[in-house]
Amino acid sequence: ELLTRYFRVEDQDAAIFADPESKILVPGGVILMAATEDGIVGAGCLIPMEKGVYEIAKMAVTEKYQGQGIGETILRALIESARHMGAIRLFIVSNTRLERAIRLYRRHGFTDSAENRHSHYERGDITLERALTLP
Repeated sequence: ELLTRYFRVEDQDAAIFADPESKILVPGGVILMAATEDGIVGAGCLIPMEKGVYEIAKMAVTEKYQGQGIGETILRALIESARHMGAIRLFIVSNTRLERAIRLYRRHGFTDSAENRHSHYERGDITLERALTLP
């Protein structure tokens, strides 16, 4: 929903959506979803990129449920999952048009990255990252 509202589904997105098991889960990632009586209303995933480094990706909350803390809950759960998986760094590729999302990431300690990790998405114009300490 988010992609089609603001951007378009890119080839990389379509590949992940078509086969999340082999693209996310088999390499050691996770997918988290938030549900209400309306069904699944939010999701996010961790995709392993290199040893100890994960991308937080495909994170979105359906428009009707935005502003209710669901995105915050998903992000916290992804960060905790990453810690338990031994991650030392997380990054998020986003777009500066998504101002509320960028503010959420910054509140959780993500800062602008010097690395250009957003080149694999046409819509990506900002990369944020956060170092993790193990529990």
